[in-house]
Amino acid sequence: MSFFDKMKSGLHQVKGKAQHTVEITKLYTQIQVKKKDLQQHFAKLGETVYQSSGMGKQKAESVDDHQDQMVKLCREIAHMEEEIEELEQEMHRLKGDKQCRCGSYVPQEALFCSRCGHKFAAAYGQGDAIIIDPIRDRPNDDRQGPGPT
Repeated sequence: MSFFDKMKSGLHQVKGKAQHTVEITKLYTQIQVKKKDLQQHFAKLGETVYQSSGMGKQKAESVDDHQDQMVKLCREIAHMEEEIEELEQEMHRLKGDKQCRCGSYVPQEALFCSRCGHKFAAAYGQGDAIIIDPIRDRPNDDRQGPGPT
């Protein structure tokens, strides 16, 4: 493989990693925007409940007057939570994370869950060693032997 072929291959790898990072960043941004919207919906729901309680300065209104709005907000909140969960799952899939039995996500190479401490099986099988032969496993360029001195 010539120098330029190696350079071209390396640039393709960098391009792929950059695109992968951009995709993950887009998903993360979408999640954050949806979480902000979710908090606004919770605030609106709380305000609606408070207004229907009659304890504020405004004229007391019955719960029945606000019930439709509260039900609508609750449905929107449930839908937003589902969307956030789907986006988070897609982001973890792209990152290559694995899910622990406790529900949290950890990097693929993690041996323990940072949330519950669950121990994952070793990546290459429990107790299997990886044997590397320094002669056989070195890069192709080094196999040619020493050059003229």
